[in-house]
Amino acid sequence: MVDLPAKLWVSRFDAPKPYPAAVLYGPVVLAFRSLDGDPSGKIDLDNIERCLVPVPGAPLNFHLASDANILARPFYEFKQGEKYYMYLDKTAK
Repeated sequence: MVDLPAKLWVSRFDAPKPYPAAVLYGPVVLAFRSLDGDPSGKIDLDNIERCLVPVPGAPLNFHLASDANILARPFYEFKQGEKYYMYLDKTAK
């Protein structure tokens, strides 16, 4: 058996700039489901491990600690036509 450690981390497109950014768990890109629109302003990318809480019984699924209605899960789990947010940018209009 191989055990590969993984953790939540943020990948920024341009390192000195905070946005746009994507959230990953190990090599897996996470996308966000939010019924209230773009969740970028609610996600603290500098404290991503405290910001997201694992969903019990759902591997690689997390919800926002401050808003359980915002769900993060692997991009590949979203179905066709389902709205998601992958690249976060709270400065975008």
